[in-house]
Amino acid sequence: MFLSFGFTLNEDWFINYTDVIFPKESRWLLSLGKKFALPVNKNNFSKLHFIADVEQGIQNMKNEKLKELTRTKTAHNLINFNHQHKNNNREKFILKAYDNTQKIVNKHKNDIVILESDKGQKTVVMYKRDYLHKMTSLLDDRNTYKTLRTDPTNKLITTNNNIITDLYKQKLITIQQKKQLLCSTANAPRLYGLPKIHKSNVPLRPIADSTMVSCYKLSKYVGKEILKPLISSNYNIKNSSELLEKLKHIKLEDNEILISFDVISLFTNIPTNLATKIILEKWDIIKNTTNISKAKFSRILDFCLKDNNYLIFDDQIYQQVFGMPMGNPLSPTIADIVLDKLLDEAIAELKTMGITFKFITKYVDDIFAVIKKSDKEIILTTLNNFHPKIKFTYEEELDHKLPYLDIEIIKRDNNLIFNWYSKDISSGRLINFHSSQPMSQKLGTVKNFIKKTN
Repeated sequence: MFLSFGFTLNEDWFINYTDVIFPKESRWLLSLGKKFALPVNKNNFSKLHFIADVEQGIQNMKNEKLKELTRTKTAHNLINFNHQHKNNNREKFILKAYDNTQKIVNKHKNDIVILESDKGQKTVVMYKRDYLHKMTSLLDDRNTYKTLRTDPTNKLITTNNNIITDLYKQKLITIQQKKQLLCSTANAPRLYGLPKIHKSNVPLRPIADSTMVSCYKLSKYVGKEILKPLISSNYNIKNSSELLEKLKHIKLEDNEILISFDVISLFTNIPTNLATKIILEKWDIIKNTTNISKAKFSRILDFCLKDNNYLIFDDQIYQQVFGMPMGNPLSPTIADIVLDKLLDEAIAELKTMGITFKFITKYVDDIFAVIKKSDKEIILTTLNNFHPKIKFTYEEELDHKLPYLDIEIIKRDNNLIFNWYSKDISSGRLINFHSSQPMSQKLGTVKNFIKKTN
């Protein structure tokens, strides 16, 4: 039955650290990850949620006739679904596999957790006791977290809305922006851990889901509309295609090497005070993107970065007392700005020593450079001297090759050539063909993948 539908199980995609036995169909289904869309049937389809989603989606429509037409079509499609929808045999098999898997998970729900790996896109099953122990060990770091007695969410909603209302009253934002930035409901950011299956003892990477935090929309607005111009075009690249374009004319000398520098735990090691200080030093640039006063903007930064830097795990509220808030949409932008400042100062200091980069670029917290082999240690030391908490490691080329992003950069006769690269731990998992998603999405995935590898 399993093979008759064209299903194949990649055992490498499913890692089980428990003694719980999952049948083949369950291992296959779980190995496909959270992006796999189950077939729709009358039992798992929520009409109310569907209607609510449609209603939310049409609120931005200005044409009332178009709104009513959309509602009419929605009602018509729901009626047709009730009368005409039937699952084929393949879909019935997937739904049965899901039901059987759900029974196993429910049976062991107090003992196991099912997670996605930190890297490689693999499904991981762990004992809950091990997961909780590793998470609480992270949260026991009193230099980074402290417990809170009460949940500050409601208070933060009020503060957020007061800030937005004040900006509107002073005509610093439009009525449309006010509506978009106001917060009606919010939740404390939920902390969870992703297992690092490529490391011994499988430590966890802490991740905070901040999509429902009170300042989420305000943080996005500040990052996108106000702070984005501060990100230096001298260093940052958007993707590997842009990197290839910049590297294709580089010629290397015999004493030059390929090297990458990586920041250790970037977000949790950038002090918010340092971030705010660096940003406000660039006020001459910021004031060209907003009419908000410097004092008021500083208060908004503190609200987004400090007041909302809290999270919940296992029903306990914690405040992150050091570092940028994980999951906050403002954190990546500010991290870029801080690292740009670091590179500016490091490069200026290295020039006084007669040390220069033939090429340097950055993607988030990964720096790629072409340097003289004899300079690598002094460059690392200079980068690490910027701030006591921001530390770098480096990876040097091996056999004239260095992986960076999803390409392998290769030295050959003082020229650079490139190859497609994926880490050994990578599953290579994409959208499964049997996932109940539009064919256009599946074809788009294939086309993008082909374009990426060309």
